[in-house]
Amino acid sequence: DHAPITLTAATQGGTWIGPGITNNSNGTFDPTIAGVGAHDITYVITGNCGASATTSVIVDDCSFVNEKGEITLQAFPNPTRSNITIIVSNTQSLINEKLIIYNQLGEVMLSKTINPIANRFSETIDLSFLANGVYSIRIGGVNKKITKIN
Repeated sequence: DHAPITLTAATQGGTWIGPGITNNSNGTFDPTIAGVGAHDITYVITGNCGASATTSVIVDDCSFVNEKGEITLQAFPNPTRSNITIIVSNTQSLINEKLIIYNQLGEVMLSKTINPIANRFSETIDLSFLANGVYSIRIGGVNKKITKIN
């Protein structure tokens, strides 16, 4: 969760419009109300020389950020039909580490070496070759269960 912020414009006296705007005159934007995703915010100045400008504000899901420096692992969507996005943060100790997906019998279904950039690893992996079932993703001693469905 992040506190609301106040948007600014070069020309004062306009009105802010868009998702997450909680005060149209002073441009208060609340990311919690807007929700995760891209949101078009428009600033409108009325009158004879009126104008408007629209920009996109992106609200990221940072719930995976771990301030203690521990490795965190996200996998979504879960359950998945085919592609799954895997995000690992605090990866400074994971250079050339293996990302492994196991089935419920402990058999390796996929293994790949990761090379994080800027203390983070993110990749979308096609799991359409897997049968329906529950699988475990393991990287750097961290496990996450995922479900593959049709």
